[in-house]
Amino acid sequence: MSSLKLLKEEKIIFQGEVKIDSKKVKLTLTNKRMIFQKFKGIFIKKLKVIDSILLDDINVYDNVVQVKRKKFNVIVKTSDKNITLTCIDSNQAKKIVKEIVNLKGGLSLYERSKIKLEKAMNFVKDAKEIINSAYEIAETVDKFKNHDD
Repeated sequence: MSSLKLLKEEKIIFQGEVKIDSKKVKLTLTNKRMIFQKFKGIFIKKLKVIDSILLDDINVYDNVVQVKRKKFNVIVKTSDKNITLTCIDSNQAKKIVKEIVNLKGGLSLYERSKIKLEKAMNFVKDAKEIINSAYEIAETVDKFKNHDD
């Protein structure tokens, strides 16, 4: 029923139905590419590959894989086009984004958020140390002022 041929050492990571431009297609995500198939035929349904995108073609900017989720939609930015997949629910969309990010080796939203939080906490810690130092200097100045009087 499927005309899908996998490349050497290619493994299926995820399969499911999504919509592209309101047309239902079967998405097969492998460790090497995203494959889109649609059903052909009136009585006997056969799957035919209509598009294929190498994962290497998905953009990465500043260690952030250019794939994002907006509710049920997954937006994938490649070097030559942007693809919007409409998923059946937000869980499917989350899974697709997570798998693509993992396969591309980029940072997930959680990891990026964790890094930003750590930077903010370090900034607050540094600011606290500066304030404590300023307070100690002010106390020392006050002691000298009171000592001179």
